[in-house]
Amino acid sequence: MSRPARPSNASSWLSVELGGGRVAWMRRVPSRRARRLRLSVEPEGVLRLTLPPRVASRSVERFLAESRGWIIARLAELDALGARRAPLKVGVGDEFLLRGRPWPLVWRVSAEPRLLSQPGWLELHVARLNDAELPLARSLLRDFLSAELRRDALRIGRKLAARLGVAPAALRIRPLRSLWGSLSAARRMSLDLALIHAPPAVLHYVIAHELAHLKIRSHSSRFWQLVAELDPEFEHAREWIRSQGIRLKAELYRLLGSPSAKEGPGEAMPLRFARGWARS
Repeated sequence: MSRPARPSNASSWLSVELGGGRVAWMRRVPSRRARRLRLSVEPEGVLRLTLPPRVASRSVERFLAESRGWIIARLAELDALGARRAPLKVGVGDEFLLRGRPWPLVWRVSAEPRLLSQPGWLELHVARLNDAELPLARSLLRDFLSAELRRDALRIGRKLAARLGVAPAALRIRPLRSLWGSLSAARRMSLDLALIHAPPAVLHYVIAHELAHLKIRSHSSRFWQLVAELDPEFEHAREWIRSQGIRLKAELYRLLGSPSAKEGPGEAMPLRFARGWARS
C-alpha cells in the first residue's frame, strides 16, 4: 500500500523518524473543533495529524515521539492488508465483501457499460478490457454499493425510527475517511459507504447509534441505555467495528480509490473507527 515518500506540498505535512532510516509523513490538519492532538491512519495508508487551536510545537513533537511505536504497528498492519488484497483491475476476476460475505466479481465485454447483479456474483460490463475503463467501472460499482447500502439502511432505519418516534430529515451515503456515521444539527444522517462490506449487525448498530442521537446528543450513560434498547447486542458490533473496521475502509479504498468526502464542521455527533486506528 503506497504512501508518500515526501509530499510536494510540504507545508501541509509533518514527518517523524521511525528508525532504520525510515521516515513517516503525515497530513497536518488544523481543526478549530479539536480539543487535543489526534493521530489516525486513513484507508490508503496516509497518516493524519489533527491539531487543536494554539497547540505548541513542543507538544506536537513530544506527542509524535511517544506515538512512534504506534505508527510503526499500524502501518505494518496496513501494508499486510495491501499485500493480500490487490487493487481492482479491469479484466481480472475479483472478490469483495458484501454484507460480510465474499462476493465474486467477473468482467464482460459489452457495447453497453453496466453492472448486473446475478444470484451469487456481480458482472461488470465494459467496452474494452483495459485500464482506460477503470474510472467507469468504479463509478458503476460505487452506484451499486450505494444503492444496496441505502436500501439496507432505510429498512433498518424505518423500524428503529418507528420505535423512537422520531426520524432523521435525510440520509446521505458516501465514502468517509474516518467516520462510520454522523448526525448533523439539521438531523441529516450520513453513513460511510464502507458499511456495505460489514455484517448486517454492524450496520444495525451504527444506525441505532446515530438515531439515538436524535434523542440524546451526548454519549452519556442515558445515551448508551437508549442504544441498548434499540440494539441489545450492540456491544458485540461495537467491538467488531473497532477491531475490524479498518479492513472495511481498506476494502472500499481498494475497489473505488481514495475517499473524497470531507468531514468538516457540519458533521456533528460522529461515530469514528478510532480505537486501534487513532491515537490521542
